This record gives sequence, C-alpha cells and structure tokens, in this order.
Amino acid sequence: MKKTINILIIIFLFSCSDTTKKETQRTETRNLTVFEFDSLVSKADYELSIRERDSVIIYNYKNINDSTKNKDFRYLKHSDQLLAGPFEFKKTENHHYPTFENFNYYDSDPGIMDGMGPVIFNDEFGVLGFDNGMGTQYYFTNDSIGKIELPILYKQTELNVTDNIPQGKFKYEIYFAEFGGRMPN
Repeated sequence: MKKTINILIIIFLFSCSDTTKKETQRTETRNLTVFEFDSLVSKADYELSIRERDSVIIYNYKNINDSTKNKDFRYLKHSDQLLAGPFEFKKTENHHYPTFENFNYYDSDPGIMDGMGPVIFNDEFGVLGFDNGMGTQYYFTNDSIGKIELPILYKQTELNVTDNIPQGKFKYEIYFAEFGGRMPN
C-alpha cells in the first residue's frame, strides 16, 4: 500500500510540471534582391518564418518559386551569435559600411578562407543583407524598413598603380598552375 501511494505521488508531481516548450511563430514576406558587386542580378519573393524558442530564434527564408534557394539562419540569444550553415557570426563594430538604426553587423572568423562576408541583422526583423564572400550580396527587404539604397555591402575601391620605370610600359601576366606537390625539373 505504501509503495502504491509513493508511486501515485511521484506520478502526480511529474504530471504537474510544465513540459511543453513555449514557442512563438510568425510569418512575413520578404523581397530578395541579389547584386554581384554593384550590378543587379535578380529579384525573388520569399516567405520568412520566424520561430522563437527559449534560447534560439530560427529564421527560415523560403523561396516562393524554387525550394532549392531556401536559406536558414539561427540566432543564439545567450551568446549573441548568428549561425548560417557551418558558419558562425559574431557581432562586430562596423567601420566600412553604412549604419542602420537597430541593425548590427555580424562577421565570421577572418581566419576562414573563402568564408562568408558580413551579415546585417536584427533579431526582430531577421537578416537584412549578407555577402557570400565572393562579391555577391543578398538583401531581404520589405516595406517596413523604408527606402534603402542598395547595394550596402559593396564598397568600390579605386586602385591607383604608378610605375616609375624608365624602360616604359610593361604587360604583367600571372599564371596559375596545378601540380602534385613538386614542380617538374
């Protein structure tokens, strides 16, 4: 009898605890604008699903016409980190690009070769823009953020090269070769 009462008390205590995880979800529309350097490449319509849990906010960008172009980001609240696939982004100070109220810049580890460029992010709006690290920038916009001049992450740099060689002008050529670790003799 005593064992039965103890078992019932244990079952009662476990059944009273709230094991349901609280999750909020909302859906919004976004317009994707893609630039290669400073040239407009394409535009597409996306549906953004934002799911918020205790320690993470998940942003699912779903392409309306092509599911192969979907993109996911995760924001870890406790560490103020943004995750996109295998890349981790940490909040950084912006010294190179225009600033936007309530948006922060996140950068990946600079030691990663061919890593993604900066991400413009706000935990309420989601990702405003990001650079893939190879000159292509992606911008998710809607009417709530107002008029923004795109591209944001493209910074044109002028390169001035002056050769003071008395022999005149030279043609410079660079060759790349692939070999198995040793150059042939």
